[in-house]
Amino acid sequence: LNHPQKACELLSSIPETPPDAEVIIMQHHENAQGGGFPNGIDASQITPLSALFIVAHDFVDYIINNKRWSKIDFLKKRRQSYRGSSFNKILDSIKKLEV
Repeated sequence: LNHPQKACELLSSIPETPPDAEVIIMQHHENAQGGGFPNGIDASQITPLSALFIVAHDFVDYIINNKRWSKIDFLKKRRQSYRGSSFNKILDSIKKLEV
């Protein structure tokens, strides 16, 4: 449960680390409703880039675990759990994708 903090400690020692990497790592297990970890923040506090990472990771997991996956099914199942401006924009972009 403390791997985001441990990873950030490691990243802080690497000068070449991109500026937003530590924030993304700290927020990658958060969720839009505030039930994630390590800080239990909600969509209003999750950065747009972290939101993109969270949704992308979830979408990849969905594809891997569903041989007959579809983006429409993914969007229907996730629309309620991904509320908030950044999450809505990401889901709208997925909807427009030609896959």
